[in-house]
Amino acid sequence: MRISLAALISTFGLILALAAPAGAATSLPNDFAGMNAQWVFTAPRETWDAHLAAMAAGGIRGVRSDATWAAIEPAPPTKGVHSYDWSSSDAIVTALAQRGLRWQPVLGYSAKWASQIPGDEHAPPTNTADYAAFAGALAARYGDGGVFWKSHRQLPAMPVRSYEIWNEENLSYFWHTGVNAAVYAELYAAARKAIRSRVPSPQVMVGGLSPGGQDPPKFVEAMLAQRPDLRGQLDAVALHPYATTEAAAIALVVRLRWGLWYLGSMDAPIIANEYGWSTGGSAAVTEEWRAAQTAQLTSDLARSDCNVGGVAPYTWTGNQAAGGAEAGFGLVDASGVQSATAVAYMATVRDAMAGKLGAPGSLQSCFG
Repeated sequence: MRISLAALISTFGLILALAAPAGAATSLPNDFAGMNAQWVFTAPRETWDAHLAAMAAGGIRGVRSDATWAAIEPAPPTKGVHSYDWSSSDAIVTALAQRGLRWQPVLGYSAKWASQIPGDEHAPPTNTADYAAFAGALAARYGDGGVFWKSHRQLPAMPVRSYEIWNEENLSYFWHTGVNAAVYAELYAAARKAIRSRVPSPQVMVGGLSPGGQDPPKFVEAMLAQRPDLRGQLDAVALHPYATTEAAAIALVVRLRWGLWYLGSMDAPIIANEYGWSTGGSAAVTEEWRAAQTAQLTSDLARSDCNVGGVAPYTWTGNQAAGGAEAGFGLVDASGVQSATAVAYMATVRDAMAGKLGAPGSLQSCFG
């Protein structure tokens, strides 16, 4: 009898909760240590370099921010010919390359002219081919051997290697027509095909899945039901393990890994590219607690046997305009003063890359 995904995860959840800590990961990708920087790039450009220099000095190698389709292609194609404005993304990639940092773009969301809900960027596009054309064009510009690097030879070449297809698509906030894994699967497959036709060996990620939306393993299961040809072909799956504690966040990663194993995607890395706690809002935590939890979670993700391919806390500078919890997620203030959490995170990733991590915390073994 074929056991269901839900039953498998439930059965192994108890086993994993009792598992002994796993040994340290044998090696980590060079770009393992990342950082979200969405709000850095909405600030005046003269402030960017100080922030990026601090990231680079702290051991961060990848920077996650939006590649906004609406800004890059503000008007629909003319007679089937797409026209792109790369000025905003060129500025970001230039600033990053000057500091030896690699862009980790989130290809989101809809262009306003392309959306199923006219003018709404958080609704899926009417035509997946238009989104795929945008994804392929972005890869051709910024990927290995891209047009941008050929015309900017004075810069250190830091081509994009990973492409994230949307963000939290399992959450209605970012998918306004109602969460639909089947529709997303078609978008992912089309974008992956377009990107892979333009650059060699890209990592095309399933966009960061939120634990607050449709259950991440079940969402991936529904994706693969729609597109069985993607079974075993997912390059990576991004996860946002927001949770009340470090232990609860680790449990979310373990749960997704077992789901991917069941679904035939054992080799797909999990990219934990948003996690953290806020010092503002109704669920505010203390800075001391946040620093300790962030450092321990980062350490345990780095040493786990769950095939975690990268990490990126949310976020370098918070959304000050929003205030409250969104502002409180920031790890540094607008002037660049680092919190205890920023210092602890960067110290942890430097130790992780050097193989000098301390004692495990709530680490659970996926396969030990």
